[in-house]
Amino acid sequence: MVQGSSEEPHLRRDGQEVVGGYGQIAADSAAALANPQLAGAYYPNLLGAVLFEQERKRTGGVLDIEVKAGDNLTLNLNAFASKLKADNYNRNYMLWTSHALGNGATFANAVVQNGVITSGTLNPDGTANDGAYGVYDMISRPGAKSSSNYIALDADWRASDSLGFKFQLGTSKGKGSSPTQDVLETGIGQGAGASWAMHGINEVIDWSLGGNNTAANHLPTAAWIFGGQGMDVSDKEDWFPADGEYGFADGVLASLDFGLRYSEHERKNDFEIAQGPNWATDWQNIANYPTDAAHYPGDFGNGIGGSVPSGIWYYTPEQLAAINAEFANRNNPERFYFSDVYGVKEKVSAAYVQANFEGERWSGNIGLRYVKTDGTIRYNQALPVASGIPGAITGSAFGDYLPVTVDNSYNKLLPSVNLKLDLDDNVVARIAASKTMTRPDYSALAGSLSLDDLTHTGSGGNPQLDPLISTNFDVALEWYYAPRALLSASLYSMHLKDYVGFGTTTIAYKDQAASHETGTDVYSDYLVSVPVNTDGKVTGLELNWQQPIGEWFGVSANYTRANSSTEGGKPLNGTSRNTYNVAGYFENDTFSARVAYSFREAFYAGVSRTDAFYEDDFGTVSASLNYKATDWLTVSLDGLNLNDPVKSYYTKTAAGVLPYAMYSNGRQYYLNFRFKF
Repeated sequence: MVQGSSEEPHLRRDGQEVVGGYGQIAADSAAALANPQLAGAYYPNLLGAVLFEQERKRTGGVLDIEVKAGDNLTLNLNAFASKLKADNYNRNYMLWTSHALGNGATFANAVVQNGVITSGTLNPDGTANDGAYGVYDMISRPGAKSSSNYIALDADWRASDSLGFKFQLGTSKGKGSSPTQDVLETGIGQGAGASWAMHGINEVIDWSLGGNNTAANHLPTAAWIFGGQGMDVSDKEDWFPADGEYGFADGVLASLDFGLRYSEHERKNDFEIAQGPNWATDWQNIANYPTDAAHYPGDFGNGIGGSVPSGIWYYTPEQLAAINAEFANRNNPERFYFSDVYGVKEKVSAAYVQANFEGERWSGNIGLRYVKTDGTIRYNQALPVASGIPGAITGSAFGDYLPVTVDNSYNKLLPSVNLKLDLDDNVVARIAASKTMTRPDYSALAGSLSLDDLTHTGSGGNPQLDPLISTNFDVALEWYYAPRALLSASLYSMHLKDYVGFGTTTIAYKDQAASHETGTDVYSDYLVSVPVNTDGKVTGLELNWQQPIGEWFGVSANYTRANSSTEGGKPLNGTSRNTYNVAGYFENDTFSARVAYSFREAFYAGVSRTDAFYEDDFGTVSASLNYKATDWLTVSLDGLNLNDPVKSYYTKTAAGVLPYAMYSNGRQYYLNFRFKF
């Protein structure tokens, strides 16, 4: 079998983000001195109009060769390869409230509700005294790409009528590359005033920024240049499983399954240059920048609504590349970014045995799996200036680093038992208990460190993470009350040990902008979010209904209730309390149609800049139409996100529940032609 594929989608996402979270007005600030009731009040910081676009081109193919080498032996070779080109451009035009307030801005009016400035107008002063009221990030990634491929050889050997074996030998490779990031972060709206008005978590924040904000009037004096260069993250895994099955002719014991598996996996990123401004150039002189520019699409923001800046200018990717070529410092080793250099190696050995039983109106199995993991994580730990620690890497523009290697090895026994009972011809009961293990993601163990000098926050990995061990119990009842009809209910419980959640810690890192401004190494405290182990639990109910209506029509629905928490009553990442799907369908030999609605209640989505954030309730409508035109041609039309939903996120802080981000991804349509020869 040979299969080839090619696709070239264009992706666009309009959005709003409160990138800097919510700051508090200092009691000694000009704004608080002018209006004492504002002292300690929260305000949105780095409130931005975000436009992301990506041009993708993916090509790939599959090759599968099967050979019956003998009466009892079948060999199969399967190979896959895929390449993706993914040039992308992210722009974020932001209200820089903290900078304006820090430079003496005051409010013409402000409405404070529950300690939050829900609406306000920053006074325009018309001079340079207040500095930039806004900041603008333009990030272009030309040449971004990824690739993945694997090859596997299978052997299916029937040693005897009762004994069979399956073997597989395989290897896979994956790469993700961002060879270049062309970036400009520049100031906008000098002393020009600004305003915002909040309307709750389900609506965008209306905002505006004064001044003549064009390519000819931005503020390089409040600018910065950043962006990783030469990043090439690679994954490689080699694996070998061997499985056997022995069948018994008589008795309750029907068969015995057994096997083993060995794999070696490595993920690494060994190189990155973190560019910065080249201070030997005149990069902060506006006269050295292009005065012409492109603009956001005229319908930007229509999907999310609200009143936000429009007609926003931006430099083209080609202009950004020229700006970085002239003004960026990409010198190696001075700008080598040791914080993003890491590697994770895992060797996993496993063996299992499972006994399968059958009786009159019942069946089941009992199994035991042993898993051993040997992990080695390497990364570079940031050190205080002039630490004097032996083996430290010195001379980097980002401070001193110490190469660290951590061994993270463990072994686990994982039992399981399943039982099926046929209560009568139409009713089935199922009972299951098991213990399962999930290893931490490689990026959670030793992912790259991301820091923000504007907010002194960041995120990184934790090489000390333990695997998640889940003890699971399930009981289900299924009623097949009519042909093609089903009504079922199940109860489940999962007790999670060492669930991977999020925590924060304060670490001192070198502040690039402050170090240059003072002419000395300045280390600042950064509040960094890292993954941590904690315990948790999930209990819930699942309901499922399938009902044919006549010969061709039917409906189906399912509902899941999940009650979850971690230690201390904190939320469990990614778990919605209520989720349901409802669908209607029509199907005959020539034509089929299906319309479905899916709903997911709000859930905890993680930590952003140390604040917990949640994805709000989200529902989507999808549909598909299929027409069998001939024996060799089938035409189908699929539609996703037909209701054009807005993804909304909110954050929970000391100030309460506040809007965090909203995105519109638009509708998607797929017209497919399938040919059979």
